[in-house]
Amino acid sequence: MNLMECDVQLSKDKVVVISHDPVLDRVCGTEFEGKRIGDYNFEELPPLKRSIGLHLGDGAYDLSEKETGKFSSLRQLFQEADGFYVSIDMKTATEEMVTKVN
Repeated sequence: MNLMECDVQLSKDKVVVISHDPVLDRVCGTEFEGKRIGDYNFEELPPLKRSIGLHLGDGAYDLSEKETGKFSSLRQLFQEADGFYVSIDMKTATEEMVTKVN
């Protein structure tokens, strides 16, 4: 069995976005301090930094040349993750979020 886990947030236009962090500064840059995924429509989200510091330890995740740095939606994940079970962690499980994920 192939299993992946992902955290999700809701964008301003109600797209379920894959992201652990609801606030953008760690993954997009300090100029986004205090800005949240929910402040932006999905297509307007800023790009991810090319190197993202890990929050649970030392080191960083460096995007490959093929990675655009664009956030992914849960719908996009399901289109690409054929053959995987997906465990979804709704960081803020509002009724709206639960409805969108179901």
